Amino acid sequence: MTVIQRKKGCLAFASIVWIISFSSCQSDKIIPAPTGTLQLAKIKAGTIDLKLTAANTSIPIDQPFVGDLSSPLDTASVSKGVYLTKNGSSVPIKISFLNNDQTFSARPLANLDNLQTYQLAITNKVKGKSGETFAGIVIDFITVAGELKIISIKMNGVEVTTTNRILNVPRAISIEINFSKPVNSSTVNSSNISIQGKNPGELSFVLANQ
Repeated sequence: MTVIQRKKGCLAFASIVWIISFSSCQSDKIIPAPTGTLQLAKIKAGTIDLKLTAANTSIPIDQPFVGDLSSPLDTASVSKGVYLTKNGSSVPIKISFLNNDQTFSARPLANLDNLQTYQLAITNKVKGKSGETFAGIVIDFITVAGELKIISIKMNGVEVTTTNRILNVPRAISIEINFSKPVNSSTVNSSNISIQGKNPGELSFVLANQ
């Protein structure tokens, strides 16, 4: 009986030591903190704040898109995860970084087209330097309408200026006006283009080089 009691006591002691040792090893194990998420604080086109959930109109055609995020960025992921598209086709941009890599700038390599719809996508490929993830967002916008300018005016084939008074103009005359961009044909009419004065007569219009 005495021998058996000693063996049981030894086994019980050994079990207690093993449990304590195992518990000690488990408590020393380092559990990594959960990965955070990136938040888009704001994004601008030049000086204009882009809305994330509403329509964006009259956006300039020659300005960079600058986005501020909540943490420094993994710059390689931004270069792969930020796109500018028009009608599904990619528009070339140059990516650069500011504010200790917490802000990115996406500048189109050429001016955008006037009065056209574009999409700026900041995808979930974008990551933070510490592995933070980003849900992704697509921002739609329409660019500003172009400015229509008169390049030249000719009367009976002779170019004239608008700064000096024109004298001795024949009553039967052909006037040629060259604009900087194609015009909307529905706007070329006597309501928008007219000759002022006594008995100006009726005008007829012909469009060319549209």
